[in-house]
Amino acid sequence: MLHHVELYVGDLDRSTVFWTPLMQALGWQVPPWSGGVNYLHCDHYLCFLQAPAEHLAAGYHRQRIGLNHLAFQAASRAQVDALRDRARAAGHTLLYEDRYPFAGGPGYYAMYCEDPDRIKVEVVAPDGDEALPQPPEGLELASGARLRRVALADTAALFAAADDAEVMRHLDWPRPTGPQDVCRHLAAAVRDWDAGREFQWVIVEGRDGAVVGTISCRPHGHEADFGYFLARGAWGRGLAFEAAGAVLAWLRSQPQIVRIRATADVDNLRSRRLLERLGLELEGVMLRATRRPNLGGGPRDTTLYAWVREDARRAPE
Repeated sequence: MLHHVELYVGDLDRSTVFWTPLMQALGWQVPPWSGGVNYLHCDHYLCFLQAPAEHLAAGYHRQRIGLNHLAFQAASRAQVDALRDRARAAGHTLLYEDRYPFAGGPGYYAMYCEDPDRIKVEVVAPDGDEALPQPPEGLELASGARLRRVALADTAALFAAADDAEVMRHLDWPRPTGPQDVCRHLAAAVRDWDAGREFQWVIVEGRDGAVVGTISCRPHGHEADFGYFLARGAWGRGLAFEAAGAVLAWLRSQPQIVRIRATADVDNLRSRRLLERLGLELEGVMLRATRRPNLGGGPRDTTLYAWVREDARRAPE
């Protein structure tokens, strides 16, 4: 598995101006690093360093031995279009414009541009992508609770909910060390919503508008996955079932979504029962598939549940 790619550039400051907005739009984080500029997505790093002065004259050409180009997957064709428009507005060099968006071949929806060192950058939409419409930013639930699109103002409430070892026990992201961790997550969630990459709502209960958790879904071409977390004080009242049911109803109303999946730790019986009540079927147990940082130890077994549209189950003729 690839861990990181490290590139030397002619002018680190100029490269940072190019790369940081692009990488953030694609969902990468920018953790601090004294050696240069570092971008992180899941467990993969892309690192940029200032080239030593004695090597600057050699320059770069993508047809020489070495790196040809970097390619990233967007969330949708709409995001590819938006990033192309942003690159043009910023004065970056666009490539193959006479054949946009299928310069890479029929059905291969992508944009191409050059960074300040003329490294070719490609952003491609998922295969068979049909962009989902934006979901409702608010959804009313039968109990009187509601879902609302996340905002940075939810930081304090969500930190209070997540600062609980039992709540975080089976989740695959670490317990936050402070509100700043939650704030960074929410800032990424706002960008992801706008890009169509992930849609995340807070679960709001009661007339006082108390935020008691989150639920999100991520479309990937013909399928989507979803996940949630709920403050311990809100357990046992059916809120997770209601919230997930509302999100699943919206996903099922989108004809291009033929499969919806979710995972749960093999020992998280509460979540497993909820997924079954929602109509998802157990497809199997993935052995040593997921690290649960709040449990410690090595990777743990993970159950995979899915709902598949009935007409998609029939074998092709």
